[in-house]
Amino acid sequence: MTPGSHELAFVECGREHTSALQSFFREVYQRESPLSANEAFFNWQFRPRAEGDAHSCKLAMLGGDIVGSLGYIPVEVSVGSRSVRGAWTANWVIHEKYRGLGAGPLLMRELTRQFDVTLVVGLSAEARALLPRMGFTDYGDLARYVKVIDPDSAAALSENGRPPSVRDVPPRPAAAERAVSVIAVARFGDDAAELWDASLGVMGAGTRRSAEFLNWRYADHPVFGYELFEARTAGRLAGIGVYRIERVRDIGVRVGRVVELMAEPLAVGALVDTLLEHATAHDVAVMDFFCSRCDFTALVERGFVCGEPEADRFPVLFQPIDRRRKGIPFMAYLGQLSEQSRVLRWYVTKGDGDQDRPN
Repeated sequence: MTPGSHELAFVECGREHTSALQSFFREVYQRESPLSANEAFFNWQFRPRAEGDAHSCKLAMLGGDIVGSLGYIPVEVSVGSRSVRGAWTANWVIHEKYRGLGAGPLLMRELTRQFDVTLVVGLSAEARALLPRMGFTDYGDLARYVKVIDPDSAAALSENGRPPSVRDVPPRPAAAERAVSVIAVARFGDDAAELWDASLGVMGAGTRRSAEFLNWRYADHPVFGYELFEARTAGRLAGIGVYRIERVRDIGVRVGRVVELMAEPLAVGALVDTLLEHATAHDVAVMDFFCSRCDFTALVERGFVCGEPEADRFPVLFQPIDRRRKGIPFMAYLGQLSEQSRVLRWYVTKGDGDQDRPN
């Protein structure tokens, strides 16, 4: 492709664009990626809003050629007990030959005009410098909790190649947690939204964790197999947890990637214990959890560390191991929402956006 005299046009990705967009991904990523080679994953990531509708992806076109794309995930967003129309961005990429045309910011502006809230997680340093000039709020990197289960196996992942230290975990009173039962489930039910609405949906902001969203994101994922757990007290849903086991390329060490931890105070400990028991039984060496909230006492009480050098010794990416990336930034465009909305505490995890994805 070479630049011509045509003007940029912005369109929704229709069925007629699918093949060209997959070719575009092969060219910009310089390899076969799941988006270019796996039709099921492509359709899952850019799911049409209705049967026969366009995919959830905006394209920048020049003379009939795709020069940039900005996928998005339409979601219901809770903002201090309000519900607004939101979108997470996914695969915002411009062909290197056309990066002087301003297609990237123009694509993003097209998206922010369509939704009340636009959310971005895991963006590049270049994008992180650009978006505040477009009105985005930078909430910093997601906090990362890390728990070493098997120090000897974890040594292969550690930056210095030595077994990491393991924090002693003092015994905890379990009287309250005995009233909580935690079970594995295949799918989440409608009471997941009720749990969200009564807790994080009132106190802060984030993607509303409805059954529709959770099951699309985890139960129906076409590539990854997630472990889904519910915590219940007297039959009532009191917490949900989700994680998956990732085998590190070329090493074989197993890492547990926690992507959801939403629970009432009395249930969160039992939920974390179940995740750890399941991971230990499946030979997981290290567990981690990226989240905008950094007040999970139940994790720290069980030996997770957050914001400490010991946690930073482990890479963020494992397919293959890449030590250059150190964090996952989170930014939000809040449009016309009130100033008070801008300081709410967000619940954002690696499961939001497109950060927990096949490489």
